[in-house]
Formats: sequence, structure tokens, C-alpha cells
Amino acid sequence: MYDVRQFRPVLYLLMALGITGFAIAAQIPIFWALVMWAMAVNALLISIGRFKAMPRWVSAIITVISALVVLRQIRAGEVTIIAIGEFLVILHLVKMYEQRGNRDFAQMLLLSLLLMAASAISTASLLFGILLVFYLLVSLYCSLLFHLKVEADAAREMLGDRQQRLNPSQLRQDQRRLGVSMRRLTGLVAVISVAMGVVVFLFFPRYTTGTSFLRPWTAASMLTGFDDHVSMDHVTSIGQSEQVVAQVRVTHEGKAWGGMQPLLLRGTTLDDYLGPDPHEPWQWKPELGETREIPRFHAFPNVPCIFTDPIDENQAYGQEVTLQPSGTHVIFAMAGPFMIECGQDLTGAYSNRNGALTSDQLLDQGGMLHYTVWSTNHLVTATTRPSIRSGIDPQITALARRPDVCGSDAQGRSLADLIGTSDAPPNVEHLIAQSMAGYLRTHYTYSRDPNPDNFPAGVDPIVSFLYTARQGHCTYFAGAMTLMCQSLGIPARMVVGYYCDEFNSVGQFYTVRQSHAHAWVEVLTAQGWETVDPTSSTEAMPTDAASLYSRIKSLFNFMEYRWATSVVAYGQENQQNVMTAMDSAVSKAAVDSSQTIQNIPRWVKRYDALLDRISTFAANSTWIATLLGLLLTSMAVLIAYYLYEHFRLSRRAVRIGLGNLPAEQRGRLVRQLGFYDDLLRVLERRGIVAPPHVTPMEFSSHLDFLPHRVCRDIRRLTRLFYRVRFGEAELNAHRRKRLAESITRIEQMLKKGVA
Repeated sequence: MYDVRQFRPVLYLLMALGITGFAIAAQIPIFWALVMWAMAVNALLISIGRFKAMPRWVSAIITVISALVVLRQIRAGEVTIIAIGEFLVILHLVKMYEQRGNRDFAQMLLLSLLLMAASAISTASLLFGILLVFYLLVSLYCSLLFHLKVEADAAREMLGDRQQRLNPSQLRQDQRRLGVSMRRLTGLVAVISVAMGVVVFLFFPRYTTGTSFLRPWTAASMLTGFDDHVSMDHVTSIGQSEQVVAQVRVTHEGKAWGGMQPLLLRGTTLDDYLGPDPHEPWQWKPELGETREIPRFHAFPNVPCIFTDPIDENQAYGQEVTLQPSGTHVIFAMAGPFMIECGQDLTGAYSNRNGALTSDQLLDQGGMLHYTVWSTNHLVTATTRPSIRSGIDPQITALARRPDVCGSDAQGRSLADLIGTSDAPPNVEHLIAQSMAGYLRTHYTYSRDPNPDNFPAGVDPIVSFLYTARQGHCTYFAGAMTLMCQSLGIPARMVVGYYCDEFNSVGQFYTVRQSHAHAWVEVLTAQGWETVDPTSSTEAMPTDAASLYSRIKSLFNFMEYRWATSVVAYGQENQQNVMTAMDSAVSKAAVDSSQTIQNIPRWVKRYDALLDRISTFAANSTWIATLLGLLLTSMAVLIAYYLYEHFRLSRRAVRIGLGNLPAEQRGRLVRQLGFYDDLLRVLERRGIVAPPHVTPMEFSSHLDFLPHRVCRDIRRLTRLFYRVRFGEAELNAHRRKRLAESITRIEQMLKKGVA
């Protein structure tokens, strides 16, 4: 039956969806491409009839080795849901290459369900949510098909030869009705399941706080570009991960704010640079020796908590932040925070020295953190001048005092020599900071991958950056300027956080990614703390052009933002107004989609921006592009070979009179009867062509002019053709090989016996 033969393609589709969902959750595109390539090879071998099951002992060895790796991770305390998911993917491949019967199919179906469950625990992505809905529908249909296949196999085994006595017209009628019944049953169960899911979602909110029992098995989504303790001892490369860290909607004076200016999210400040030490050499840390008590706050769910002198909320900058699990205690916000509101119970501290917010809880539990913070967007000025405890190399001080570095007055005197004198300008700290930043931006090169050879062991990395390497990423620029200012007695600190200019015009919010992590400098001048960015301009990230690609990307990011805030973080406070919020979101999306459709002709003309982005990414990721190119090329070759085989078998079906059969019957018979097509082609090369109106048996009876042995073999092959074509006989691989040898022998005899 057609629906039973449809089981294997649906099962492969289901497994591909499950592995794709896991790749989205774990963010491992290379691993996904390799697994898809292995699945494509397996499907191709099965489709062309050349698949041979892998021996059980080989699959057992692979499974045991994979299980031992996971057990080793469990003993080391490093096992996560992602590691278990990778183990399940390996089992997928093992079962695909050793499939022999229904038991293997059942195991593949179960493994796919387990893999999707593991992926759902590990991600809150909108793309995964969409894929999950489609996966559930396909899994339901696949389960019904599998049940039908098992029953059909059992019935076929019981009937044996008696199945030949069944009425063909009744079978065709059952086949037509079966497909409709299967689709109706699948649709009915899907509708009921979706309705029950919506009811459970609306009346039983899933977002809770606290530690889940799955906490030891789930991996926190650690920040790759942010660290509140920057170590300079090891030369590291800055990765360009596009993983979303947070979505931030900023309001000011009752209106959405952003778009034309970047968003600067402060994380923490690093004030002291530890010099050579046997245990912790050359690293930045917060100010040491802090003795003042840091004010604490306790924000109750959905209750604003004020921890410093407030201002008018209409004049403040409100930031609605959806923060992914970060693995740190840092609460990111604009400068000058004074009030916070959170959807859950949150305790922490606010530093009135540097204006930083921290949480008592490590932000890798209970899923994402959704909070709103109000800021003045002005740096907090300390009541006392901070002390300088950094270990500063004399070479850094010598460079900082040069007039071309720190600036000079009208008489050419270094501004560093004028500090504290009556000849010093009133804003001398500001002038020195701006001059140092300009010097670093113009005389040094930004590099995400600094050469370790330029940073010899035993030498201060900042000194190596300034005198030898002359290139590095933002932490080297910010660290160098901070030490140069401190060497002149000017209080300065390095700030680590996020510099984001990816503004979503559809949803009016910023999308903060791992690649937006940045370090800059804050200098204490006569006017208070000032923000200075000394990093070379090569770090500036271009804003997306108003292209069709950017509009689609903005629309998808907006949908993902609404998914995170309205679905993943759905709690009791959202229970009453969720329907209103969803209605507003759909209406806004419809308006934006209408505008998008109207502007399609203009956006299509700007496809150059998209091509430039693709070429830039390929240039910056050569090895990844090469590997993906090889994988895609091999998959393209496999697809081309599959299409060629399909075309060749279609032509063969027409030549041997199978062109009018249903596709599922034609595919089996054309492979079984390939020997007869080879026989006809051998005869055609000798000028013996079968007329289209003559049956194979009649054609073989008119070949008496051939040698007796050749004529006898042709008639024998013709009778075999009828047994396979109408008697449902099966030819195994060994017998097909013997038939090919017989046809080769016939061709050799024809060359000798026929002129």
C-alpha cells in the first residue's frame, strides 16, 4: 500500500527535523552539516538498492565507545543535555546504517523523540519553536504510518500466497480511502492537541523561578565576549558569535528611543591591573580594598525597587531587557541606574562608586531574566577620588608623557607635565584623555586574532601591545589607555559591556549579540566621569542597509523577541493580558508586512548590500566556508547522482513497458526487470529491435534465426521477465548478478555467431 511505502521517507524527514532542531538548540552548524551528509548518503544507497546493513558488532562498538565518553563526562561533572543530545545523534546514525526491520525503525522513531525533548530543554529559540510544531505533526503522522506498517507486515506474513486471491479493485479502493482516512485522523488529533496545549498554556503559566531538577544537566549559555575578570596573561582570539544575548527596548519621554545612536550597556568596571604575580599574573579586577558598604536592593515580583535618588520617569531612560542565561552576576543597564522592576524575586547590590548592578543569584538558573531598569544615562560621580593601585610598567608611563600621546599646549609643552600646575588648562584631564584615545585609534590596528608571538612570556602584555604587537582587540586598547591615564595620576577604569547598534525598526528594540561585547574607558575629569572609546575604528560595525534581507531579518528578530517575552517568559502577571498583547502583535506585524510588500520593488534593487555581507563573512571565515562548501558540493553531487538515477530508471521503465504503472510499483519493478532492458539493448546493438506492438514472448519466439543457445537463453530470460512482472517474484542481488553474466555471455555469442 502507498501509505505503508511512504513510511520510510516520512521517518527520514522526522529524523532530519529532530537533528536540525538539536543543531539550532546547540548552535553547531558544522555538526549538523556532517550528519545531514551521512543521512543523504544512507538515503541514496537505499534508493538505488545498494544498501547493506552494518554488522551488529560494529554498531555495538560505536555505541559502547560513545556511551563511555558520556559516562566519563558524568564522572567529571561536565555532562549536559547537549552532550546527551550528541550521543543520541550518533545512535541515530548507527541505527540508520544497520536498519533491518521494524525494531530498528521503532528505535529510530524513539531516538528522534528523545532528541527533540533534549533540544526543547536547552533552547528558547523561536525558530526551534516553529520547527517543533511541524515536528510534532510529522511525528504523529509517522507514528500512525509505523503502526499501519507493522500491522500490514503481520497480515502479509499470515496470508502468504493467499494474498494473490484478494480482489484488486477492492485493494485499489482501500488504498484511495486509506490515504484520506490517515490525513483526517492526523488532522483531528493535531487540532485536539493544539487546542489542549493552548488551554494549558493560558491557564497554567510555565515561567517560574528557582532551580529546576534539570539544572545539573543543562549548560548555561555563557557569554563568549564578556568577562568581569579580564585576564591579559593568555593571548586570546575574539569569536564572532551571532548568538543573541538580550533584547532591549528603550523608552525616553514616553517614546521609543534608539535607531540613530548605539546602545551602550555597562556590565562592570575594572579598576586595578595586577602586575606580575606567580598565581594571577596580569589581569584586570574591580577596585581592590573597597571598604564602604555597597547599597543592596530587594526587588519583589512586578514591584519597582528604587535604590538611589530617583528622577522623573519621563526624563529617565527605561530599558526593558530580556536577558538570556549569562553565567554571571552582572545586570546590564545604561549608565546611572536608579530603579529596577523584575518579573521575579531579585536581590542584589548597587555600587554607588561605579554605578554597576549585580545579582545575588548566578544568572544561569530559571531560564532567561526579564527586567526593566530606569537610568539617567549619566555616569555616577564618586564623592571621593578613587585611589590608584594598578601595577604600571615604567615604559607605559614614558609613552603616556610624550607630547604626541597626551597632547601639548601652545608652547609645545606636554600636558602631562602641566597637571597640578597653574599653567594647566581647566579641562586638562579631558584634553589628555581625548589625545590618548586619538593616538591609539590612529597608530594601532584592531585585530580579533592577535599573534601570540608578539606577546612574549614574562613581559607585560600591555607593554607588548604598545611597543611590539601594535595590534589587538578592544581589551588591549582600553587597558592601555586606562594604565596610561592612571600613570599620570588621572583616575580611569576599564568598562566591559556591550556596544550595540543593531536596532530593529519593526519592533523598536535593540538586539544584543555575543559579537557586540566591547571594552571602553571611563576617565574622571573636572566635569565628572567621561566615556572614551580608544579602540581603532576598524571595530565599528556597519549598520545594515535598508535591503529586503535586513527587513526580513528585522521582522524575524521581532517575532523572536515577542516569543521570548510573551511565550517563554509567560507568567501569572501575563495571564490576563496575553490575548490583548498577541492581538496587538499580529496587527502590527500585518501592517509592517503590508509595508514590506509595497516596498519590495525598491528593496530588490538593493541586493548588493546582501552580497557584500555574504562576501565579507566568507572572507572572515575561510575555513568554515571551505568546509561548508565541500559538504554542500558533496551533497549537490549526491543529489545530482540521485536525479540521474531517477531519470535513467524512468527511461528504462518506458522501454520495457512500465511507464503507465503507479510510481510505487514502477520503482520496484524497474529495478527487478533491469536485466530485460539490458537484453533488449544488446539485441538493438546487433540490429534486432523489438516492435512496440509485439509482446516480449512473441518477440522471443521470432528469434529462431539466432544460434540455438542464444535463442534458448533469450526465451529463458523472457519467461523470467513474466514471472517478475506478473508473478511478483523477487530477484535478490546474487541472482541479478548471475543474470548480468548471462546477458554478457549472450552478447559475446552474438558477436561470434551473427554477422
